[in-house]
Amino acid sequence: MAFQIPTDREIFDFGTSINWFDDEGFFVTVSSDSERNYDNIKESMRKTHAIFKGEKHCTLIDSTLLKPMSREARLYAASEFKKLYKAMAIVSSNPLSRTLANFMFAFTGKDELPRRIFASEEQARAWLRVMKSF
Repeated sequence: MAFQIPTDREIFDFGTSINWFDDEGFFVTVSSDSERNYDNIKESMRKTHAIFKGEKHCTLIDSTLLKPMSREARLYAASEFKKLYKAMAIVSSNPLSRTLANFMFAFTGKDELPRRIFASEEQARAWLRVMKSF
């Protein structure tokens, strides 16, 4: 179910994920199966801040290959997500990565960052289109 990585735009490879802006302006992320720890999550967040230049964006994440991360990394990521994203849609058909995404959500307040998990990219995009208008 992995998203198709485009060849017609700038791609940002963070090691833990491949990222790009799509035609709708969503920041699309395809998580890799690499280990996630505090240091590489911190570096990914630093790179994302540099790309966003102070703006918030809706993000569409393929978390199919997502692996567990340390509590320290989860807490740090959750605190940064609120600063970076207007809304977060996570797509995964993998039960383990869906569980991990739900666990990650426990560290972010729903009022601070609207987020949902979807089984399909189409459902996630439809929800993000609504969230983008807020």
